[in-house]
Amino acid sequence: DTFLTTPPYDALYRDEVIRDSNGVVTASRTIITYDQVSGYNTNDQIDALAAQREVTNRQPINAGVTDPNELSFFSWGQIYYAWELYAAIVGEILLTVILGLVSVFIIALVFIPHPIGSLVVTPVVAFIYIELLGVLRLAGLYINSVTAVGLIMSIGLVVDYNMHVVLTYFEEGNDDDEDDGTPPPKNRNERVKKVLSTIGTSVLLGGFSTFLGVVPLTFSSSEVFRTMFVTFLGIVFLGAGHGLVFTPVVLSLIGPNPKPSSIRQNEQEQGQHVEMVGRGTGLPAAYAPATKVLVDDDDNDDDDDDV
Repeated sequence: DTFLTTPPYDALYRDEVIRDSNGVVTASRTIITYDQVSGYNTNDQIDALAAQREVTNRQPINAGVTDPNELSFFSWGQIYYAWELYAAIVGEILLTVILGLVSVFIIALVFIPHPIGSLVVTPVVAFIYIELLGVLRLAGLYINSVTAVGLIMSIGLVVDYNMHVVLTYFEEGNDDDEDDGTPPPKNRNERVKKVLSTIGTSVLLGGFSTFLGVVPLTFSSSEVFRTMFVTFLGIVFLGAGHGLVFTPVVLSLIGPNPKPSSIRQNEQEQGQHVEMVGRGTGLPAAYAPATKVLVDDDDNDDDDDDV
C-alpha cells in the first residue's frame, strides 16, 4: 500500500488497483508478456491459451468455481480471441463438414429417384473437399477464419455441379416419351452421353460464369480477397471437373441401366412387336400354346412370319 499510495506511483497505477470506500483493494490487474510464444506458430498460441486456463483453475481463490464468469483470478487479452479461434476452428470445420455431407446425402436421397444417386453424390463432394484442402496448401494458405468460411461454403457450391448431372442421368433414363425425337438410351454409356450433351453445357457455363465473377479479386492487394479468390478458383475447377468428368465415369460404371420400358418403346419405334394368339385351342390369347410374331418391315409391310 505504501508503494501504491506514494507519488508518482499512485497516479501511475491508479487504474490498476480498485479500492472500496474504506480503502480495501477489491480488484487489481497487471500486464504479462508471452515472450516464449511465437506470433507465427499457432500451436504455440494454442498451448499458451491452454496453459493460462490451467493456471487459472489451479488458483485457490477459484476453488469450487464452475462458472467462468465467477472466477476471481483470470487473465484476459484481445489476442485470446484469435487464439480461441485457432483452438476451436479445426473441430468446428470437421463438425460442419460431417453435418454438410449428411445433409447432402439426405437431400439427394429425397430428390434423386434412386438410392445410388446419394451414394454417388456424397462421396464425390467429400473428395472435392479434400482436394480443396490440398489446393489451399499448395497456394501457401493455412486454416484461418477466411479459409474456414470458404471451406464451409464449398460444400453447398460443389454439390450443385454434381447434383445436376446425377439427377439428369436418372431423368434421361426414365423418360418414355422423348420430346426431341431421339430414341431413349439403351445402356449406361448412352445415358451418360445424353446427360453431357444436355446438362453438361449448363454446368460448364455455370462454372465459367462463377470464375469470371471472382477474377477481379486477383487485382486486390488484400490478403483476404486473395484467399477468397484461391478458394473459389479451387471450388469452380474441382466442382466442374468432377461434375463433367469424374461423376459421368462413375455413373457409366455403376449407374443403373435404363428401364426396360424405354428399351421396349425403342423397339416399337423401329416397327417390331410381339403378339400372342391362340390357335384352335379355345383358350384366351394370353394362355394359348402358340405364338405369332409380327415383324413390320418397311420394305414389305404385308409379310408375316408364323412360328
